Amino acid sequence: MSKNTHHFKKYTGGLSQSSISMLTSNQSLPNPPTSVKLFNSESFSPSSSSNSSQPTTTTPFTSKSSSSPSSNNASPATSLSSSYVRNTKSSVQLPPNAQTDAFNYKTYHYNNYTYYASPGQTPKQRYQPHHHNANAPNPYYDEEAFFLQQEPGGADFAASSSNILLTQPPIQQNDGARKKLQYIGSRIYKKTNSTSSALTSSTPSVSCPSSPSKNRMRESTTSQFGKRAFHSMSSFTSPGSVNLSRAFKEESKQQHVIVEYDDEFERRLAIITGPESLDENNNKWIIIDITGRNRVVNSSQLTYQFSSDNTDQNFNIDDVRQLQAQSSAMIEKLTPEDCDNMWKAFLQRKSVKITIKDAAEHLFQSTEPASLYSAYRFLYKNPLYFKHTSNLNFECRSLREVEELKQMGSKEKETILKDKIFLLKIANRLLATNEERGLFYKQLRNNVMKEIKAMRPDLEITREFLEIDEEQDKERLSLFRQYALGMYTNLDNKKRVYEAFFKPLGADDHLQAFRVARDLKLFTTQNIHLLRSMEDEMCHMKEEDNFKKIVRENIDSIVNSTDPDSKIRRDLRHLPVFTIDEYPKTTEVDDGVSVEVRDGATYMYIHIADVTRFINQGSTIDYEAQKRVSSIYLPEKKFNMISSELSEDVLSLSDKKENYSLTFSSKVGSDGSLSEWQAFPAILGKVQKIDYSLADQIIDKTVEVDPEVYDAFQLMLQVANLRFAYRMRKGATPPSLSPKPKVDVSNSEQSIQIGTSWEEQVGSSRRLVQEFMIAANEIGGHYALQHDIAVPYRGTRTVTMEIPPLPEEEINQILSLSPKISEKDLCDVVVRSNNSFFPTAGVCINQSPKFHQGIGSSTYVQVTSPIRRYSDLLVHYQLKAQMRGEKQPYTWDEIQEILFAIEPTTRAIASLQKKSERFWLLKYFEQNLTTHSGRNNRYKALVLESKKNAITSLDPDELPFVLSLYLIESAFRASVKSSNSYEVGDFLDVKVSSVSPYNDEISFEEITK
Repeated sequence: MSKNTHHFKKYTGGLSQSSISMLTSNQSLPNPPTSVKLFNSESFSPSSSSNSSQPTTTTPFTSKSSSSPSSNNASPATSLSSSYVRNTKSSVQLPPNAQTDAFNYKTYHYNNYTYYASPGQTPKQRYQPHHHNANAPNPYYDEEAFFLQQEPGGADFAASSSNILLTQPPIQQNDGARKKLQYIGSRIYKKTNSTSSALTSSTPSVSCPSSPSKNRMRESTTSQFGKRAFHSMSSFTSPGSVNLSRAFKEESKQQHVIVEYDDEFERRLAIITGPESLDENNNKWIIIDITGRNRVVNSSQLTYQFSSDNTDQNFNIDDVRQLQAQSSAMIEKLTPEDCDNMWKAFLQRKSVKITIKDAAEHLFQSTEPASLYSAYRFLYKNPLYFKHTSNLNFECRSLREVEELKQMGSKEKETILKDKIFLLKIANRLLATNEERGLFYKQLRNNVMKEIKAMRPDLEITREFLEIDEEQDKERLSLFRQYALGMYTNLDNKKRVYEAFFKPLGADDHLQAFRVARDLKLFTTQNIHLLRSMEDEMCHMKEEDNFKKIVRENIDSIVNSTDPDSKIRRDLRHLPVFTIDEYPKTTEVDDGVSVEVRDGATYMYIHIADVTRFINQGSTIDYEAQKRVSSIYLPEKKFNMISSELSEDVLSLSDKKENYSLTFSSKVGSDGSLSEWQAFPAILGKVQKIDYSLADQIIDKTVEVDPEVYDAFQLMLQVANLRFAYRMRKGATPPSLSPKPKVDVSNSEQSIQIGTSWEEQVGSSRRLVQEFMIAANEIGGHYALQHDIAVPYRGTRTVTMEIPPLPEEEINQILSLSPKISEKDLCDVVVRSNNSFFPTAGVCINQSPKFHQGIGSSTYVQVTSPIRRYSDLLVHYQLKAQMRGEKQPYTWDEIQEILFAIEPTTRAIASLQKKSERFWLLKYFEQNLTTHSGRNNRYKALVLESKKNAITSLDPDELPFVLSLYLIESAFRASVKSSNSYEVGDFLDVKVSSVSPYNDEISFEEITK
């Protein structure tokens, strides 16, 4: 590295080493012209520059004769003309020990070359011409490259391609004081060599003629306080221009200046009390806004400054409010005709440029501060007629421009404009919700705003304008969500949506698009399957608020309605009724159970909430329930078929009020058979709510309860076991004993709890409720068949292989299983269940009874969930009409039509529930993989099957075995490749190698250590 390289400031802004070498290499620069050599020898001799206190120049530079003795030796033929070289007002004196580097030489400019000279030497070229040669190697080509990181001091000098200014020598200053340096051109260079810091005023400094500089500073450039630039102008360049260095040049005196600042989407008045800090890099100011609150703003936010002839005048907040009110009042008095007249008047002038002074005189016949500011605001708010060219400068638009802007209403252009406005709203919201990419979104917002202004200059963009409106932006929000969810088949123009919204946002695939939409708070859940369902025709989510509104409008009339079944309703308030469910999770309670011993016979009762007591067939609420088909139960959320105001209160069986029910009863034989079945409306007393855990404790006698409750549960369990054994003997499919995953999501989707369904499959209380509900459905089928009621019977399609009755030994083994079982015994059950095969066929709907293989019954009709399933409510309408002696509301053909209409939604809901459970399972595995350094990413697995990997014949690097596994903790089924062969029932540890819940992908690998 050259010895002179260290004199440059370390921050080079990307300056290459070759460029620095070029600066310090004399051989790489062309020699100066002869006239410059002569000029140097005559004007910059040591004798003429070191002993004179006045600037020394040759005759061509000044009308006065020089005092230098060498001036008489100048040759007119070779001396430079005053049109080529100019003096500056400052002068320097080199210290005796000055080193010979580029910054120690005195410099001047000529013909796009900058030269420097040391005493007694010929000038050397400082850098090559570049303004007219784009390919010239120029380390200063980027005007941002050499901006200083601190305020220039006494040993600095400013430079441009057209002039050089050497600073005044440093003076002793107070600690808080600063010396301002006029910013000439567009670059500042830092002198760091300590040998050049002692400069005096005895040596002349020369400024040379202007050249066509690409980076010449415009006169209207606003000054800033901080690292960018300082202006030491003694007065404002124009009314309203920002020049804070003037107001705060005396830092010992407190100054208050009224300014307008840009608060993102609107401009406000405030008082500036001073810079945020005295740090040389400061670019921020402390203001007091019109509400009296302190804020900090950047220099770039300041757009207008109120000037005053009295520089000592201080303003207060009342002055700001007065100016604000006065200006607003003046603008309010102006009409569109005033704007049109002023535009036409200025359009007739030779120059289309407008100053705020011209506008103030035209509008208000005054140039007072309030008038100037009001004129400025009026011009700014009418971009259709006046083009804002710079901070305080405007131009009249031509008649053609105005007409084109007014006629910009074609459908295609309007669509593009609306797309850009929506993108602007999106970028604005992302700016607030995603701090990591805040800079990117801010730049995008600004760019889109400029594009919109170019298309519609008359469009005023305010803070309120940038808020996403759910109703106004409904169409584009839907398109945005569908694309983000990967629902491309639903989009008519996928390319347009991508290019208009997601390409500018940098989202190239649906996962990136999904993250953008999630950052926008467009999604209320992480469950991508639920979100896709919400965009489909499923109306649980879309019209939930509308349904609640309908219920609120009708709830008084519903609650106060008379009982249409009062004459046939039986009084069962003497029976103890138990509602057994997952409390407090369960809020829709639609079934209760009882038993009674009468004349030595046992009777079972299943009480189903009498929804038809309150909701009439064909009513608005019935119609809304039919659209929803059924309630949806997901790990993180539930959606009610009937609005919660009804389903969780009026319609549900409650322990706080008397209840209406449609009761199904039957005598239970000693073998578990049913007889003397009945169905009738009833009135019940207060039910007893008992969760499954407490019910199991009552059955196991591990909790103290009333003897009547204990006896009732023992008898109900006995009836349930009889019914189970009876069904198994009748050819019902044995239950699967292989546990399934169970997921519970809570705490705003932050907590994911994983378990298995083993307790639900073998728990005594669960079996009790299950058998009573199956019996109710069977009794309902018997009643419909007996009274010739059109209902949808459920059965299975023809099965080619008959299932033999389950042996008594196996029935007893199933009934003896307990939720509290050892891991080894549970794994044995899982292996046996996995190896068992029971051929089954799909369930179908029939007009007449058909054998249901899974249940073991020929008269099976679902009646137990009218609050949660519309098909059950439909059956209740049919049964109730017969009980009342009325005509049935539906014929079989109409029932078929309804069931056919709701079948797609029924399947969609079943699929959603299944996919959602798997999604949260994968999220659970993802959590364990990515948190706590993956310490929880280890799972014990049971081998259910081991087989050879067929791919090894094609790829020898593939592991030779593929294992089917059962993860004990979560009951999750997985497969993994292994180098070892395992036996069924063996254990091994695995870990998640990769998982993507949004792509429904997961892979495991064996842990060998």
